[in-house]
Formats: sequence, structure tokens, C-alpha cells
Amino acid sequence: DAVIDPGAALRAMRSYMEASGRYTLRAGTEIRDIESDGVVDHLGKVTRGDLVVVCPGASFRLAESVLTQPNALRAVRIQAVQTAGTTPPLDTSQMDLTSLLTHGEQGTRSPHREVQPGEAESGVRVKCAPRRDGGLLVGEGQDAGDPAGFVLVERPMAEVLERLGRVFGSAPPEVTRRWSGVVHDSTDARLWYRDNLEQSVVVVAGTDERGVTLAPAIAR
Repeated sequence: DAVIDPGAALRAMRSYMEASGRYTLRAGTEIRDIESDGVVDHLGKVTRGDLVVVCPGASFRLAESVLTQPNALRAVRIQAVQTAGTTPPLDTSQMDLTSLLTHGEQGTRSPHREVQPGEAESGVRVKCAPRRDGGLLVGEGQDAGDPAGFVLVERPMAEVLERLGRVFGSAPPEVTRRWSGVVHDSTDARLWYRDNLEQSVVVVAGTDERGVTLAPAIAR
């Protein structure tokens, strides 16, 4: 589950780091401003460091405030679903061929079908990963039309499930949960956005939903 639900891995890492006595987690805070060697949170508290790495994630306000290159990022709403278990259980992650071939820069920006009049630009990638309980995490439909809205377009995820059925050669398992979220994606050929704001402040954003996959390369 740590591959597709990194919250479990983060909790374990935080516990390990806090037990060492060398790290401090300040949860429940939001960065409001950036200084030359630190950040200011919503309570006015300044946290300084030799190196400050700002990761705005899905925060529109923060991402827009730290960009030095206009229009370098775009916000994208993504959808994913969890299904019931399969028989026999799936023991490895799967992608269909179309998604695999276009999973890089082109895959995040080029829809795999013709966009209908009045419909937002959508992209579909069929990615399927097993969970510890035997179910599958399946995604994703992407919608760049109105990422801040609360209405989900059904057709992209319906296409994901239809193509998943072709991978399995039968009807896809029953959907038990649905998720939606917002990620930032780089608008050019970069796999992620990185910029030095100050001498000791670096911003890292625009990983799309590939943060876990790209983390080792970003860390290097």
C-alpha cells in the first residue's frame, strides 16, 4: 500500500525520525510567505534553515506565489477508484499498453480520445495496483477544465474501467470507493518544476501524480 497510498509510509517515517530526536514535525500549519532563509506560517511563526525546500502540492495560492516563471504549472483534477478483490488476486501493478507508452510528458497532456463539444479536456490512463486487502486501486481520469470545481465528470473514469475490463478479459470488479484530488503538472517537457527562489530556498512542484515515482530523482 505504501506505493499507492504513501500516507502509511509517511507515518512510519515520521515516527522513526521523531524517535531519533533530530527532527521536528510541525503539523497543522500553512506557509504564507517565503523569506531568504525560511518560511512564515499562518500564525506568523518563522522557520529557518540552511536549506528550505518548499513543496506547495495542491495549494493554488502557495504555488502561484512561489512561481518565478509564469504559467509553468497547471492544476489538474484526477479521479481514482478502489474495487473489490479479484480471483485470483492481482499480485503486481498493471497498465494497459496505451497508458504505458504515453505515461511521460505526452501522457499528461494529450487526451486518448476526441474531446466532445462542451467537454473539458480530459486524459485517461489505465493504471491498476493491488492493495493489501485484495482490492485494486484504479486510475485515473484527468480533467484540466475546472480543477477547483466540485463536479466530477463521469466519462473519463468510465473509460478507465472499460479499458481495465479489456485488460482482464472480463467485466472489471465492483467499484467500492471513489476519490478525487488536485495535482499540479508542469506545462512544458519537464517531469517536475524546480526553481531556486533564494540562496537557500528551493521550490519543487509539478510532479503530477508521479511524486512517489520521481522522489528518488528529485532527492538527488
